[in-house]
Amino acid sequence: MNEYFRPSYCRWFYSPATFWSNLWSTIRWFKWSWQRAFRGYADCDVWNMFNYLNTIIIPMLEHLREFNSGFPTECTDAAQWKGILNQMIEGFKSSERISNLDYPGDVTTWNVQINKDEKIFADSMKLFSKYYLALWD
Repeated sequence: MNEYFRPSYCRWFYSPATFWSNLWSTIRWFKWSWQRAFRGYADCDVWNMFNYLNTIIIPMLEHLREFNSGFPTECTDAAQWKGILNQMIEGFKSSERISNLDYPGDVTTWNVQINKDEKIFADSMKLFSKYYLALWD
């Protein structure tokens, strides 16, 4: 029988190694869920904090860009604010590319691309820190 069509309880208890691995994974999942509910973050979120924050900040900034109801007083119109949000989003996406080493081609050309992404990220962090208190909807 194909593993995919095997009932889930059979897959869970498939072998002793799989059983213990799944058991510990389940216990860790409950522990981390409990920590997120009462502390706001889990231990696994701190281990790779910049990657975890990238997964949260990018969708939040995209939501602000799409559904914003206002913009900071320093900006003259909503289009300018959306441009600033686009720069912030691109900066965090470049950070995500750096952390995942998500570059095409050969390893020897990565340094140029990584340096370019680091500059994009640094410029977007200046905007992020400048408009941090304006990030609300």
